[in-house]
Amino acid sequence: SRERRSRGAEERRSREAEERRSRGAEERRSRGAEEQRSRGAEERRSREAEEEEYNFP
Repeated sequence: SRERRSRGAEERRSREAEERRSRGAEERRSRGAEEQRSRGAEERRSREAEEEEYNFP
């Protein structure tokens, strides 16, 4: 019975590790998307500012 208990603990541990890993990947992905979005906005803003400078010498 001790063997069965330890196998259950083993499975629970590996499942929890799996969930933590996938959650970490999730957070990394969303953070990366967030950074890309803000970088895109940055580039758009600076491009618009440059265009305005060209239009109004």
